[in-house]
Order: sequence, then structure tokens, then C-alpha cells
Amino acid sequence: MSLRLEGSWTKSLSLRLTVLHAAVFGLLYGLLSLVIYFMVARAVFQNVDTEMLEEFHEMEAALEKGGLAGFRAHALAEVAEEGPENLLIRLYSKSGRLVFSSDTESWGDLSVPSPTGPWRGDRQVGSVSVTRRGNLKARFMIVRLQDYVLEQVVSLEWDLRLLARLRRVLITAALLTLLIAVPAGWALARRSLVQVKRIDQAARSIVTGSDLTRRVPVRGTGDELDELARTLNMMLRRIEGYLRELSDMMDNTAHDFKTPLARIRSLAEEALMETNPLEIQGNLVQIMEETDRFLSLINAVLDISEARAGLLRLQRTRVDLNDLAWQVAGLFEGACRAKNLDLSVDLVEDEAVVVEADRGRLIQALANLVDNAVKFCPAGGRIRLVVRIRDMKAVLGVEDSGPGVPPPMRTKIFERFFRAEVPGAADGRGVGLSLAKAYVDAHGGHIHVEESPLGGTAFLIHLPLTTGVSHRQSHAETK
Repeated sequence: MSLRLEGSWTKSLSLRLTVLHAAVFGLLYGLLSLVIYFMVARAVFQNVDTEMLEEFHEMEAALEKGGLAGFRAHALAEVAEEGPENLLIRLYSKSGRLVFSSDTESWGDLSVPSPTGPWRGDRQVGSVSVTRRGNLKARFMIVRLQDYVLEQVVSLEWDLRLLARLRRVLITAALLTLLIAVPAGWALARRSLVQVKRIDQAARSIVTGSDLTRRVPVRGTGDELDELARTLNMMLRRIEGYLRELSDMMDNTAHDFKTPLARIRSLAEEALMETNPLEIQGNLVQIMEETDRFLSLINAVLDISEARAGLLRLQRTRVDLNDLAWQVAGLFEGACRAKNLDLSVDLVEDEAVVVEADRGRLIQALANLVDNAVKFCPAGGRIRLVVRIRDMKAVLGVEDSGPGVPPPMRTKIFERFFRAEVPGAADGRGVGLSLAKAYVDAHGGHIHVEESPLGGTAFLIHLPLTTGVSHRQSHAETK
């Protein structure tokens, strides 16, 4: 199975991952090789310096014990053992006169510091090139020895051969490692991209086959690709839900739109058959009213759909819920008076309860709740608008003394086009509570139903609080 997601193999993600893997591995190996090489080279030079320092102590002992003759004998023995081409020993007086020198034929003129100084410290240590032997590197040490100055020069030929061999080993190992790393990186890249290919195939099959019930396979490894697959599956479930909701909405609206459209057509036919101008005008007025109600229903359905899809645009301003509750209460004074309902308002006193909200849509949400209470509350009942502060949240609610909502129905009443069958209650369109919930959700709040202290139902809207609570919290909790 090819893992080319698109384009030629030179543009494949597998190749790019392989090259990246090899480059990173090569860089790390190169850095490690440099560290190893320089550590070994440092250890080699330190070992040479240590050996020269030990040799200095031996020649110092020979000089003390046997004088110049003892020193000469010891120095010649050391040179004979190491070889004159590997070790040069010279002894100078403090004035710089040469007192003793081993064979210098292999060394020629060396660019070493003068035995008479000036020096820094008690000895001079460094490296020098032997021009007579092709710029062979050597290590020198110049040390004061009683009334003399001792100069030792040690060839680094064998040490440099060791370092050269180490370089060849590291380079060979790098090539072998690269030969292993490239196919290994290719295999790892192919294995990693298998899940990507599966995701791509699943997505393509969904696009070409329009099968939104299909899901991307999850391997259960818990890695990033599994997270990607889970995210895509969540997206597919959400899209499937949106499409199902759209289909249900179309089915429901097709059914619910028949009544107002039929009513408008019937009024239009009656107007065509009428000859009395006043009757025709009355029919036209009714057509306009039905059209307004129909447009209101359409706008409500569109707002619900946009809110659920996260596309509803809100004109947020600072809204005082106390003022808003009074305003909505004023809208329903006439309706409550006509039905002999006691309408009251219970607010947080002394201070404003401010939220960032779209005032118009928040009024519509609260008005829908009050309208629902007026519709189901029997004559002589009570309706109360409340503003509270709970757990640092602003609460805006409607309480009534109506028949209440059974617990199994409390989640269904917010569904679009759901209608509760209550004897004596006016028929509704089934979108009022759904629209209220959509508006509240769009504000980042939530709405829930509970039993009312008045004996019926309480619809409570919870919204993020903008202002501080100060003493309002204690005041609200004592209500």
C-alpha cells in the first residue's frame, strides 16, 4: 500500500519524514562523535604530559644522586629505550648554555620557548611541529631542574595515529549508522502514516459516498493520531447531528407551515370572491397578520438553527437585569389583567445586576418564558419575575402557580415544535421555549426548569455576571 497522500513520491510525507529522521540522527551522531573525539584527544595529550612530568622527577632524582654524570646516564638510557626519533632531552644552564643533548638528527630546529624565559609558572608545556619530519606534531615540556633547565620533546606520532584511527572508526560507524537509519526511518515513517492513510481513506469515502455514519478507525494507542481520529469522529458526529436536525426541522416546518399558508390562501380566496370593499380590506388585514406571524415563526426557526450552529450574531451591551425584568413585566400587564393573573417582580435591591448581553434577544427569551406562564397559568394564578445572584452567576427567572411540568417532560419542552397538551391552555407554535434556550445558550449561559415556590413551574436563566456582587450576594441568598 502506497503512502503517497498526493503528488509524486518525491513530495510524499514519508520521504520528508525519512530525510528529517536521517538528518536529525546524523546531526546527533556527529555531535556525539565530536565530543568523543575531543575527549579522547584531550586524554591522550594529558597522558603524554603526565609521562613527561614523571620522567622529570626521575631525572631530578638521578641528578641529585649522581650529578651530571648520573643525569646523563639516565637520560641516554631513556632515549635508547624510547628511540631518539621519539624522545629528545636537553639540559641547559640558567644562562642558556647547552650542557647535555640527546641525538637531534631526527628533530632539527624546534620552535620551542627559550630556556632562559621569561616564563609563566614553574614550567612551560605546549605543542610544536617538527619540520624535518613533515610537520610531525610533538609535545614539549621545559622545567627548572635545580641549577639547570630541562627540556623534553616527545613525538606524538603514535598518538596521532591512534586519533586518526579513531576518526576512521567514527566515520565508518557514521556511514553504517546512516545506512541503517535511512531504511529504519523510512519504515517508521510508513508505519506512522498508516493511520494517516486510514483517516484519509475514511474521509474520502465519506465525501464520495455521503455516508456520515462511518467513523475513522481508532487504534487505541493514545497517541496524537488517535487524538486526531477521535476529533474527526467528533466532528462527523456533530455534522451528522446537524444534518439530522436540519432534516427534522424541514419535516417539522413543512408540517407547521401548512396551517398558516393554508390560512393565508383561504383569506386570499375569500377576498377575491368578495365585492364589498370593507370585507376585502378586512381579509387583507388578516392576511398581513397571518403573514407577520408566519415570518415570526420562520425567523424564530432560523435563529434557533443559527444559535445551535454557533453562528448567531449578538450585539452585546451592558444590560441591567433589574431594568430588563421591569420592562418585560410591563409588556404583559394587559394580558395578565385580562386573565386575572397577579404579576409581580422580585429583584436584587439597591444595586444593578449587570451582564454582557444582546438586550433585544434577552428580552425575547424572557418574554417567551412569561408568555408560556400566562398561557398555562389558570385564572387567578400568580406569575413572578425574579432576579437573583447564585454562585457568582446572574439568575433571571419566571415563576408561576400553574400546573407545573412533570420531571420526564422537563428536557423535552425545549425541543423545537414540542407542544404540551394542557386542557384549557392556548395552542402555541412550539418554538417559544426552544428559542429562549437557543438565545441563552448563545450568551454562554444555561436555562433549566424546577418546581416553583408558587407551586407551579420556575424557568431560571443563568448568565455570567459582569459586575461584582459585594453585599448583593448575602441579600439575594436571604430571599
